[in-house]
Amino acid sequence: MTTIGPLYLTLCIAFSASLAVGQLLFKLGARQIAGATDLRMALFSPYLMAAVVLYAATTVLWVFILQKLPLSTAYPFALLGAVLVFALGALVLKEPLQPRQLVGLIVIALGMLIIYA
Repeated sequence: MTTIGPLYLTLCIAFSASLAVGQLLFKLGARQIAGATDLRMALFSPYLMAAVVLYAATTVLWVFILQKLPLSTAYPFALLGAVLVFALGALVLKEPLQPRQLVGLIVIALGMLIIYA
């Protein structure tokens, strides 16, 4: 059984959420600059800039987490981030979620339950 204290569990979940929100911001930025001919306009998209800043902060958080937890304990939360990306894509962007994707996400979630229960 893998145990994580409440502080580090909270930090790992924040890491997962930050990964997912960052991906959402990258997607929104990509939509915003689609067809842009001005490179400056594309590079300074508010969504893309927010995504880069969030990813920088997320990287700092990840390094802190890795100082305190074994990689094998922390890394599954990166997978949780992937699950959250699918959820945000479906909920915020209205992207369809295919049955096979849903099964895969459930398998990931069950794997995390097995690891951390």
